[in-house]
Amino acid sequence: MDSCKGVSTPLPTSLKSNPATSSTDASTEFPFAQILGSIRYLVTCTRPDICFAANSLSRFMQNPQAQHILLLKRLLRYLKQSQHYSLTYRTQPEASRWTLYGYSDADWGGDHVTMQSTSGYVYLLAGAAVAWQSKKQDRVTLSSTEAEYVAMTLALKEGLWLNTLLEETKLVPNQPLLLHCDNLSSIILAKNLNHSEKMKHIALKLQFIREMVQDGKAELVHVRTQYQWADFFNQIAS
Repeated sequence: MDSCKGVSTPLPTSLKSNPATSSTDASTEFPFAQILGSIRYLVTCTRPDICFAANSLSRFMQNPQAQHILLLKRLLRYLKQSQHYSLTYRTQPEASRWTLYGYSDADWGGDHVTMQSTSGYVYLLAGAAVAWQSKKQDRVTLSSTEAEYVAMTLALKEGLWLNTLLEETKLVPNQPLLLHCDNLSSIILAKNLNHSEKMKHIALKLQFIREMVQDGKAELVHVRTQYQWADFFNQIAS
């Protein structure tokens, strides 16, 4: 891959990858798991932009097909094109110097095979990402609002730990976690204390979010979709 031609996106925007069936000689000889493991190390350290792509390809790690190998090679071509990318942290104004900005999002039924959604979140501090994750939800959700709640729960658990860590440094006053979401109905429902029969199957997640808001540990902020940074973690960048 040293002399390969770079590409501008990690995966093709029209991706519809079929599940693995049976192994072929080509797929068993190709070091799919080893290469993807190295890529996931990059994801963990400094490359949130390939988080969704690496997570998507991980589903085929045990039995990759020829199409999955081609997709992995494309991801390597993207890394070659973007090897100069980096996370840059900058001094912020005093009022927001240690403010943690969280973004949470979900694609509803984004997996065309299982119809499961993917949760994604990212936290920004000092102008760049400090924590991020893309994770396929473990159950099918019945609405976009429900998918958003699953994603928000995942994001808030991480954000609560990050905020606690910052407070222990003694540099940061006790302040609520700011979590941005582009689904207005989910924000309204989280602030509504009335019980909803339509949401009782995810009552624990909903109650967790409500308690975080009521206790002043989190503040849910509506953001327009074009400013939703978590979009990169549940869909293919175009």
